[in-house]
Amino acid sequence: MSISIKLLTLLLMVISNFGISQEVLINNSIERVSIGKKIFVYQDNSGELTINEVKKINGFKPSTEEVPNFGISRGNVWIKIEITNKTDGSYFLEVAQPTLDEVAFYDVANDYISIEGDQFNFDERDIPLNHFVFDLRIGKNETKTYYLKVNSSNQVQIPLYIGTYDKIDEVNQQLIVFLSIFLGLMIAMILYNAVIYVFVKDNSYLYYVLYITILMFTQLTPHGYTFQFFWPDSTVFTQYSMFLFPITVGVTGVLFFNSFLKTKEYAPRLIWIFRLYFLFYAISVVLVMINEFKGAYTLIDITAMLVALTMLIGAFIILRRGNKTAIYFLLAWSMFLVGIVFWVLKDTGVLPHNNLTNYTMLLGSGLETILLSIGLANRINTYRAEKDKSRSNEIKALRENKRLISEQNIILEQKVKERTNELLKVNEELEAALNSVMEAQSKLLESEKMASLGQLTAGIAHEINNPINFVSSNIEPLKRDLKDIENLLILYASLDESNFKQKIKEIEAFKEEIELPYLKNELNEIITNIEEGARRTGDIVKGLKTFSRDDHKSKVPSDINKGIESSLTLVQNKLGSIQVETDLKEIPQILCYPGKLNQVFMNIIINAIDAIKLKYENGEGGKLLISSYHEESNQSIVISFKDNGVGIPQNLVNKIYDPFFTTKDVGKGTGLGLSIVYKIIDNHKGQIILDTDEQVGTNFKFILPVVS
Repeated sequence: MSISIKLLTLLLMVISNFGISQEVLINNSIERVSIGKKIFVYQDNSGELTINEVKKINGFKPSTEEVPNFGISRGNVWIKIEITNKTDGSYFLEVAQPTLDEVAFYDVANDYISIEGDQFNFDERDIPLNHFVFDLRIGKNETKTYYLKVNSSNQVQIPLYIGTYDKIDEVNQQLIVFLSIFLGLMIAMILYNAVIYVFVKDNSYLYYVLYITILMFTQLTPHGYTFQFFWPDSTVFTQYSMFLFPITVGVTGVLFFNSFLKTKEYAPRLIWIFRLYFLFYAISVVLVMINEFKGAYTLIDITAMLVALTMLIGAFIILRRGNKTAIYFLLAWSMFLVGIVFWVLKDTGVLPHNNLTNYTMLLGSGLETILLSIGLANRINTYRAEKDKSRSNEIKALRENKRLISEQNIILEQKVKERTNELLKVNEELEAALNSVMEAQSKLLESEKMASLGQLTAGIAHEINNPINFVSSNIEPLKRDLKDIENLLILYASLDESNFKQKIKEIEAFKEEIELPYLKNELNEIITNIEEGARRTGDIVKGLKTFSRDDHKSKVPSDINKGIESSLTLVQNKLGSIQVETDLKEIPQILCYPGKLNQVFMNIIINAIDAIKLKYENGEGGKLLISSYHEESNQSIVISFKDNGVGIPQNLVNKIYDPFFTTKDVGKGTGLGLSIVYKIIDNHKGQIILDTDEQVGTNFKFILPVVS
């Protein structure tokens, strides 16, 4: 029984060994043949096994796929190949997957190692072809065992071929020709649409140029074309470009879709869906940056499928909503979508790895590019037709507008004529009203001036009456004294030789009678009093004349100090016991309206007197300081009126220049004084500075330019 079991076990081992025989036999009929199902594979997830350790492993399994697909692998994939050569020819092993990071070829018998891949510059390859090609160095009737170590951050699919160099090179050249045709087509479309964008400034062309530029590199990169011809020394960029190009082409494709089909207008909800896809792409970028290539590759593939389907469905929706341009996009996108589906299904292992699945995406991209360019060109024609129609409508509208404008012009001219007549009439009325206002204003100023004089009338009359009394009271004494002198002269005239002595005695007696020395003194005193009265009367009249002078229409040079002095002359009787001090410096004449400035000085002096008398009975203890000086630094003169009266409450300071505002009792003020003061100073381009403190006093300071 035990012998039977041993024989059965031995038979099963023989059958098992026969079943796993994967030897590759090279004969004269072989030019280039796939050997995917005649190899042994082993996955080293640790990625740390050496060739010597791998040779001792019994865990190799025979491949069941023509193109072994290991997906995204973190470790190394080891491949064991046993080859027997029955010919005299030289044969090579071709790894037809150009995006592998590292491919190490081990010829164990000859102790030969060759390491290539995207981690190494392209010019470091022993055989400078697009795929990885290794010389088998196997003689006739010789059997050898070879090992391959493969790792990659991308999808690990390993199509393996054995063939002659000429056949491998021929296939490689055919691929390069095909890729070059694709490249030429894409460059032509890029330049064509870029030129159109320069002229039409339509953002759809700009997004399209960006999209097909990135699409071109995206399609060429998986075939190793970009690494071979564009950046053969940039190994790091080559590794990351397999992830970044698909992300970028997805983003630019969405931007073109939105602009070309006016998504915001026809299907605005799609914008939010695309923003979600942008978030997926952003997550993919983060995963790539932290070297989580498997997760990034899977998320990019899923997002690409979602974007493609969303664009397809979105184009149908936009077409149904009236945008006919979507027809071209649907045709183009359908072509590209077929390529994407084949590519993704190939990557996931659903479809086999062959020329159809490898290059359908290139074909789809090329057809998509052509159809979209036609769609953009048709869009120009559509725009042109719409523009022609719009222009025709504009011409019709312009003609209609011209007719309406002509009719309206006739009506408008009539209305303008009527309105002009009305405006002329209103203008005449306004001019008359303005003249009335100006006349009223002039009368108001004059009335205020007369009101100021009215307040001083009694005092001025008294001032004039005093010197007149001097004259009238001295008339009788003057007559009497003159009569005595006349009599004395008569006595002197009656002198002759006959009665000389007698007459002299009479004359001397008459002199004693009239008190001649006293008479002489009295006459001098009477004449002096009359002279003083006349001078005083002259000063008052001169002050009145200066105060009430009629201003010229233009400013004239004037001495401000004289105006101040004349104003003081007119208020002498009103001052009472108030002590007035003047400090009038020598100042230059200024261009001004002297009569108006005199009115300012008079109003301020009267207000100061009233304020002092409210605080001091009869003005005893009151002081008024008037000063003037020249400020050469800014070519102006400064006049100051400072009193120690009741001052102005702070809550009334902002109101004192308002017309008809007064703090005086009814009948004692018009409320126009300070309002007129402000206006006169403003007309002279001057400035008023008020410093007041209740129950302490007020200081009005006026600053007037020398040339105003």
